[in-house]
Amino acid sequence: MISVGVDVSRLGLMLVNGQPKSTAEYIQASSRVGRGLDGLVMTLYNFGRPRDVSHFEHFLTYHSALYRSVEATSVTPWAPRARDKALHAVIAAAVRHLTDGMEDDQDAIAFDPQDKEVRRLIDAIRQRAVSASDGIEGEDAAEDIDAIVEEWASRSQSAQAAGTDLLYWKRSAPFGKTKPHLMLSAEEGGQPGSLAWATPNSMREVEPSTAFALKSISRRN
Repeated sequence: MISVGVDVSRLGLMLVNGQPKSTAEYIQASSRVGRGLDGLVMTLYNFGRPRDVSHFEHFLTYHSALYRSVEATSVTPWAPRARDKALHAVIAAAVRHLTDGMEDDQDAIAFDPQDKEVRRLIDAIRQRAVSASDGIEGEDAAEDIDAIVEEWASRSQSAQAAGTDLLYWKRSAPFGKTKPHLMLSAEEGGQPGSLAWATPNSMREVEPSTAFALKSISRRN
């Protein structure tokens, strides 16, 4: 009945009635308990279901390496939303680690889109987009790549003109200030006035938290 996103610290006991179809679902559902105090999860198998019997017979082996059995999720290569969330990070990582003089955090300010090594990397990413998506997303991906390169170059030039730093990642500075940066964690994304690219830290941390208020409206006959 409860699964992803339900966090109630006082829950301490759960009965799993039958083995869920996927290991990921099993982990998500059973991990709802034991968050604020010790928890106990009991699994009730159905002997009439071969799948449940198999899990019962291999219970210790299965649970000793639970995450090894998690099913791979499918991701459409170079899809629009995938590009929105991660393409800038691919470009920044490639330039930082494969271009001379760009490895330090403060070297983001030295980005030169006309540099031969940078152009070679950008062309390689563009070709990869075309080949991996059978050309379907190639043209749109190329436009996104050019937009990312243009924005990075613009921010680099602005930082040089202003005499300030430009870091790859958000870093704290004295007195609670932060230096200009290209990227920040996805959970901090969407901040007003921020020019940094919101960048996922993991497959789970891909969006900022959303606050909501539940209002009860009474209706009178």
